[in-house]
Amino acid sequence: MTVNRTMDADDVLLSINSLESASDLDKSGVTDSPDGEIKRVICQKQREPEAEIENPKTRLRIVSRNWEASKGDAIMNPELSSGAEKLADGDDQKIKPGLSSPLPSPQTRPRAAFVGPMSPRSSPGEHADLVEKNRYLELALKKSMLENEALKREFEEEKNMLIESLDRLELANEQLLAGGENSGMEQLQMELTRLQRHNTLLSQRERELQFQLSTKDMLQKEVQHLQELNEQLLESRSGDGDSESGNKLLERIMTLETELADTIEVNNLYKSQLHDAFAEPKIAPGAPAAGGDEEVAKLRAQVKTLEGELQDLRDRYFVMSIRLAEREAQHEEVMMKFRRLQSPIKHFTGSFK
Repeated sequence: MTVNRTMDADDVLLSINSLESASDLDKSGVTDSPDGEIKRVICQKQREPEAEIENPKTRLRIVSRNWEASKGDAIMNPELSSGAEKLADGDDQKIKPGLSSPLPSPQTRPRAAFVGPMSPRSSPGEHADLVEKNRYLELALKKSMLENEALKREFEEEKNMLIESLDRLELANEQLLAGGENSGMEQLQMELTRLQRHNTLLSQRERELQFQLSTKDMLQKEVQHLQELNEQLLESRSGDGDSESGNKLLERIMTLETELADTIEVNNLYKSQLHDAFAEPKIAPGAPAAGGDEEVAKLRAQVKTLEGELQDLRDRYFVMSIRLAEREAQHEEVMMKFRRLQSPIKHFTGSFK
């Protein structure tokens, strides 16, 4: 970029005259003389473009504009920052005509892509969070828009209803003013008819409520009666079953205990007899010994049978005790079921109160 100097009209005329005189001298061939040589040099100097005087304000404006351009280029492309530094350090350099500026022109300057703000690169997790937040905000925006549309529709409907009611009132007022007393009587008659109809509906509703209340009382009494019958039936069944089963089990246990005691007593008796038989002195070594062996064998057989019966009685006693425990568990389960069935009945009866 060069600085153009403004020239006055006198300078222009002077340059034209000097050029004409130089051309005349060349044509006349007087260049061989010293004076002609001097004139030729003067004309040549006049033909050459003089160095233009720099304007400080113009130079300052150019430097500031180039500095701003270099700053923008450095932000867009860091490679151009060196040109801006040269421009900042080139305050002492003079800008001469015919020389280009140190920075490239806007037309030839390479256009760089926008890099964006110098921020740290976001991680994939942060990106996912931002995407999720964006989706949530979009959903919230859609929801608010739908609510806004619904409120608008509701407002429009209420507005239209109010306008219609206002129009009806105005029309009725106009009809009343136009009709006079006859229209007023008709309106009163219509209002009376409407009130009578409303009164009839109210009386019918009252009768229905009374019927419902009476039905409710009847149902409540019936439920209470059924509940009392159920409780009595369960008490009678539980009492009879418990008493009968308990009595039978007690009797059976008592009989088993007596049988067990008798068996133990018989076993002890046989043991004592056997001990006495072994303790008696032997008189004859032949026949009595044989008879004693037979008696001992019989006693041993009786002891074995008694032990088997005793074991059988113990097993039966164990089985009966297990059955008794099972019956008690069944009884507890039946009582729990009864309590669970009783609670909904109480809730049902309480709802009628």
